[in-house]
Amino acid sequence: MNIAHASTPLTNWQQETDLGKLAAQLALLKQRQPQDAATLALQEAIGYRLAWGRHLQALHQSPPALPGKPIALRACLQRGEYRWKPGQRWQLQAWRDLTPPTTLYSGKLDRNGCAHWRQVSGEVWQRLAGGDQMTLRVRGRAWPLQVGDGTALHIPVDAEPVPN
Repeated sequence: MNIAHASTPLTNWQQETDLGKLAAQLALLKQRQPQDAATLALQEAIGYRLAWGRHLQALHQSPPALPGKPIALRACLQRGEYRWKPGQRWQLQAWRDLTPPTTLYSGKLDRNGCAHWRQVSGEVWQRLAGGDQMTLRVRGRAWPLQVGDGTALHIPVDAEPVPN
């Protein structure tokens, strides 16, 4: 999306992949007076997308060290409104930047509402080593994964869903 001028509203910010344009729009919104509820909500949403994009950029520039052994997927989420139920579909996705992620695996949650994969493929390993962020998408929300104990991808305790 091309923005002709910094004061032009970014109407399609949910699909914007340019971090500079998101930052400019956020700065513009912060200058807007008065700060009504809709403006504040938009600032929060754009700020969250910008933070996610910066996280992806930093991860790509400095990928984490990976263990020298196979990695499995073991992810459960049993918090508040986000409780997963057995049989729901899940997708393991790879994010390189703010463009739509690539789905690598899919399956159904087990009887405990957890996603499992015994050993992730070489492609997942290569993507992790290259700085891609893995997420687990369930019920329309994606959750960031990390290599926890050195052998399993899991959802960190303090994780928030990825911005839609």
